[in-house]
Amino acid sequence: MVNYLILNTLLLCAVCCISGCSNNPVYKVGTYVVEDYSEVIITPHILKGVDIDVACQLGSVITPLFGAMNALSESKKKTLSLLHLLSANCSEQKANEAELKSIRGLRSGNKEDAKDSRISQKRWLKITALRRKESFINAMSAYDYNYKKTDESCPKFSEKLDETVFLLGLITGLQAIISDAGAELSARVPRNIASAAARASYCLDDTQWGGMPSSIRASVWLLLPDLSPKNIDPWKMLNAADSSAIKFGVRIPLALHAIIAESTGNEMELRRALSYLEEVSYINKELSLLDKIGLSHLLAVSDRHWTKAVGVRTPFSNLGSLFENNSDENDDVFDDYL
Repeated sequence: MVNYLILNTLLLCAVCCISGCSNNPVYKVGTYVVEDYSEVIITPHILKGVDIDVACQLGSVITPLFGAMNALSESKKKTLSLLHLLSANCSEQKANEAELKSIRGLRSGNKEDAKDSRISQKRWLKITALRRKESFINAMSAYDYNYKKTDESCPKFSEKLDETVFLLGLITGLQAIISDAGAELSARVPRNIASAAARASYCLDDTQWGGMPSSIRASVWLLLPDLSPKNIDPWKMLNAADSSAIKFGVRIPLALHAIIAESTGNEMELRRALSYLEEVSYINKELSLLDKIGLSHLLAVSDRHWTKAVGVRTPFSNLGSLFENNSDENDDVFDDYL
């Protein structure tokens, strides 16, 4: 179905090519048609998807095309923001695979392989950080939100999709900082994005968005404790957001919880975040792709833990729990490796 949509999009782009004059109005007309078609038809369809690999490849393939069209039409970069988000998932998956290979190399004593894989990981993390930075900047500019101003007013959203794009931009901006940290700050992601994301998260209703806005704030306050208000426990906020996420059907707060717990070395909170996966979760069909993306981040955190502990990624049936050094309890677990 996605390939069919891509074909339709490319056919619509052909409208732009019926004239040999580079400044002919037909180019702009064709561009506006494609942009409207993408926003009204393709984007909602993609958000309902469940295959994050197909979605991230779509982002990687279509992003240059939409970048060129946006430059011509000067339209708001809503779709382009989402496409950068999707393509960042592809590069992050490659970074994750390189990291797991590096961990296995260290365990086996193959220092050269471990070092080479670590270099590869950093390269992919830099690409991921750059893509996420673009996603954030495009999302903010789409709603004329100057994130550099501490007193910037909240944008006025005309529809649900606008809130979705803005919210995902904030989450992706926070992720860009984390990816850049893993790439030795080589992507030069502005650090003030973190505080800006925390401020802008108040523009969205936490209940209506399943705890995602409050999970952004809590994550920022844990990464940058100096920004945390007094008498507020960010870990409690993250756990409350997790409960809301389970009911809402999008597990992105759980992913942020696990990522921050891993980054700060808080194993108790990491176990708590992953334990929510043991609950029967309602899936929000309108945003099922976002839930799958959140789940993929949780799997990546779990895989790192298991690979460091036993040399292989999370056993197929054990997502939601961490490795326990108890041979009697883990006999069944290791059957999954065979």
